[in-house]
Amino acid sequence: MAQIRLMVEAEVRPAGSECGCAAATLLTCLAIRLTLSNVTYNNEDRQLCIWTYQVRPEAEQEFVGLLARHWPTLRELGFVTDDPPMRLRSTEDPPVYVEIMTFEAAGMRPAHDHPDVIPIWEKMKALVENRVEDRNVAEMSFPFYRAVELSA
Repeated sequence: MAQIRLMVEAEVRPAGSECGCAAATLLTCLAIRLTLSNVTYNNEDRQLCIWTYQVRPEAEQEFVGLLARHWPTLRELGFVTDDPPMRLRSTEDPPVYVEIMTFEAAGMRPAHDHPDVIPIWEKMKALVENRVEDRNVAEMSFPFYRAVELSA
């Protein structure tokens, strides 16, 4: 049976604020955000990970700043190898970035719980969007990329 990690973040907001909960008539309203992660798998050996990010065009500059911090943070914490990541950007717009790195043995699961990693991933998640490609063969994608160099 798979385990699901549940993270709850809460903040107290003043009455009348846009919190969307039924208790808006009370003096305070508790806004709760739930984040589910079903990443219970932890790699037994080193594994290559290929990340694909469909970045919102207006958020590209901010996203690139986060991407520049992503691997160094994971490396500093010992979750990925010293091998620098390969980073690519689509040659066409809207922007798609690919990041390829190798996780250390048993590095995946702890990365999903670390307080230095979660904020980066949450910010990255807010800057991407879901897209459907319709210019390629069904169930196959042939995008073109160029390498990018980023510094933290």
